Amino acid sequence: MSLLEVRNIDVSYGDVQVIFDLSLKIEEGEVVSIIGGNGSGKSTLLRTISGLMQASAGEISFEGKPIHRSQPEEIVEKGIIHVPEGRRLFSLMTVLDNLIVGAHNSRARGQAAATLEKVYELLPRLKERHNQIAMTLSGGEQQMVAIGRGLMSQPKLLMLDEPSLGLAPILIKSIFETVRQIADQGTTVLLVEQDVRHSLSLSDRGYVLEHGRIAIEGPASQLLDDPHIKTAYLGI
Repeated sequence: MSLLEVRNIDVSYGDVQVIFDLSLKIEEGEVVSIIGGNGSGKSTLLRTISGLMQASAGEISFEGKPIHRSQPEEIVEKGIIHVPEGRRLFSLMTVLDNLIVGAHNSRARGQAAATLEKVYELLPRLKERHNQIAMTLSGGEQQMVAIGRGLMSQPKLLMLDEPSLGLAPILIKSIFETVRQIADQGTTVLLVEQDVRHSLSLSDRGYVLEHGRIAIEGPASQLLDDPHIKTAYLGI
């Protein structure tokens, strides 16, 4: 039984269909990358898994149980945590308050203090900045807060949407190192990312999404050597 299984889903915005008959699986402990160009449906896929959008056809199951008709808060309770593109912090709240917001679900609430220490151990800059207002942080620090807030929810599956977007190269490297550490500590990760080289380098498997359909899938090492991916996404 896969941790997450998406089976033959269609997703539309109004009359415009953006995902077509899409299927994928994620096993417990994996890092899986979804790569593709702008408008390929990557973010829509994550929004559908997290319940923010509804598939018009197909099914999604988590730990063997259907979730495609569940509300977002129910999906969070099951352990699927979505860190959206753009960070979406509470800009006038402190780092600490933003992190604590992540522990609102019933599974995480009672262990918030212990989880916070683990987040600080993983992301020590957040401990240094715990009383700082979120809007005054650098872009990289804000992304760390967004990831830390996701971890406060004690995810079984952490979905990250474009975590490196808009960051300087040195910060991009740091973010991907953090993702690798999260995975090494046992959290399954689904990563949507336009930085194809970095994302596939730390992933076990990958899916290439083009025009709302899975075009290529396979072990990440094979995808890095795929001629189409080299031409279309790596500029080789």
